[in-house]
Amino acid sequence: MIHNSRITPLMLVLCLLTALYPHSIFGTADETFSTQTKLVDPNPNEVGNYGVAIDVDGDTAVVTRLANFFTGVPGAAFIYVRQGSSWTLQQTLSEQDNEPNADDGYGFSVALKGDTLVVGAIGDSTAAFNSGAAYVYVRNGTTWTFQQKLTAAQPVSNSNFGISVDVLEDTVVVGAHLADSAYVFHRDAGVWTQQQQLLPSGGPEQSFGLSVSISGQTIAVGAASFSEPGAEFSGAVYVFVNNGSEWIQQQRFTAHDVAADQNLGFTVAISGDTIVASAPGESVGAHSKGAVYIFERNGMTWDQKKRLVERSGAKLDSYGVRVAIDGDTVVIGSSNDSTVAQFAGAGDVYVRSGNAGWSLKYVLTANDGGFLDLLGQTVAISGNTIMLGAPQQNNLKGAVYIYQ
Repeated sequence: MIHNSRITPLMLVLCLLTALYPHSIFGTADETFSTQTKLVDPNPNEVGNYGVAIDVDGDTAVVTRLANFFTGVPGAAFIYVRQGSSWTLQQTLSEQDNEPNADDGYGFSVALKGDTLVVGAIGDSTAAFNSGAAYVYVRNGTTWTFQQKLTAAQPVSNSNFGISVDVLEDTVVVGAHLADSAYVFHRDAGVWTQQQQLLPSGGPEQSFGLSVSISGQTIAVGAASFSEPGAEFSGAVYVFVNNGSEWIQQQRFTAHDVAADQNLGFTVAISGDTIVASAPGESVGAHSKGAVYIFERNGMTWDQKKRLVERSGAKLDSYGVRVAIDGDTVVIGSSNDSTVAQFAGAGDVYVRSGNAGWSLKYVLTANDGGFLDLLGQTVAISGNTIMLGAPQQNNLKGAVYIYQ
């Protein structure tokens, strides 16, 4: 549960890191997601929470290692490509500064689409002290090269620009939740310029920009500290659509049953006319927290369709800290799941099927899952490929599992 009106970087790290081969799958007997591959840091002696941010698109996956201020380990983004059923490291990317710093937070967020990759660096001080930045890379053939470093046109110190990122074709969205902003950048002839600064309609102190996601001409922005009257920090999701010249707010929505400390919008993910939003602070039962909401667009209006609160003796707090969606499939991180071992973690996979709606179809676990692995702290999906990160595994060295 998050009690502050602001969600600080330390709280985010704590939520990510402490809140938290053959297959091990429960649910159905089909072969979907039945092949499991484990990825680890190619530098085995580094301790940098490998898997703190992940994404996948088709046959390409990216895993980041967070820079470690105390040990001086630099942040990095590792690019993998699929060949058959195997994943091979293609390239390692790092900051392009003359003097990269371990406190820049390079690798805290990542987004991949086609031949464009974006890596967030929430502590970068290029534009203003600790204001943050986002690095854009492009692929030509089999080689990724640095294209441009993005910062806000009017940077704000300590804003956490880059806490969340997403990319689609020539559009990049970057969240800066401590400035209650999300920034939209557009690429023209290989040059990125800030197109618009998105702001919440309800005023500041909402953590607007903590999460962002783009699909088509629609952007979803999470505001986990938004407060309804009588329900502090219940959270909200803002939806913006492009009218051809600018992004305009289409709707702001909250959960039907608003409650204090839900933190709806801690993570958002959009695919077409469906948005999935996490509410990791929501109380579910006497001793567990976390819910996930699914909203669908009908015409110009978004309606709540499903509230997912799967619970058992093996599913405890931190349910839904991270979520992802692709078409009719939603992946939910259940990092404190204790099915395999105490707090080994898991990923719940829900599938939408016509009038039957959404139902739990798979529970993905690691065949070598162990105590306090917290698998599911990060999640990603593309088609029939799912990634689950366990950045706390092996004494904070981290690991990532790919299911296909």
